[in-house]
Amino acid sequence: MRTVFRRVLRVLRAWLDTVRRGPGAVLALAACIGLGAGLPLLGFPGRALAQPTSAVCGGVTVPAWVTAGRPSSPNDQTAGFNLTAGYCEIYQAASSAWQPLAGGSVAAPAYVIAGGTAPTIAAGTGAGTGPTVSVLGTGNAQIITVVTGTSPSASAVIATVTLPFTCPFKAVVSLFPANSATAVSTLVSPIYVALLATGYTLNAGTVAMGASTTFKWTAHVDCY
Repeated sequence: MRTVFRRVLRVLRAWLDTVRRGPGAVLALAACIGLGAGLPLLGFPGRALAQPTSAVCGGVTVPAWVTAGRPSSPNDQTAGFNLTAGYCEIYQAASSAWQPLAGGSVAAPAYVIAGGTAPTIAAGTGAGTGPTVSVLGTGNAQIITVVTGTSPSASAVIATVTLPFTCPFKAVVSLFPANSATAVSTLVSPIYVALLATGYTLNAGTVAMGASTTFKWTAHVDCY
């Protein structure tokens, strides 16, 4: 019994010492013992504990708010740390609801729905005479279709994709063939991507694309 009492006494002394050192020390100690969700309500004699205005979710700094202080008109995928609940959350426009993200840190979702304005596309001589080009998707993910015309040119631009935003430096594009003709063409007449701040171009190499053929790619875009 004495041993238990001594342990309790040591814990109380440690807590009092922490309180004397100030709010930051209390936050650190409470985080270790799992009391983080209620900390915004704590105060100290003669001084109030300021409510955090930001937090880190999955390595990304996001705004912090209480449940009653959430953004009134959030955009889809708006993320923040809920101080009342004690976890990161994200707004899903499809369900008009806030969803928790793995109890305080961002967990990768099973899929990401990209939103925003669609990009545009224009054909180049690498697609031949009288081609048809189209792009579906958003600024971050696209499906590109090129139906080549007659006499496609080698070492020429096949198509230029213009994004609905401008990257600080340039776009970074991951491009993959999306039908069998494109996969075969990758071996016979490989193309390459030229990066721009406003988008990217698909370019034919030294071997021209096949005429009157439907080529299709998927593209994922990031910025740097």
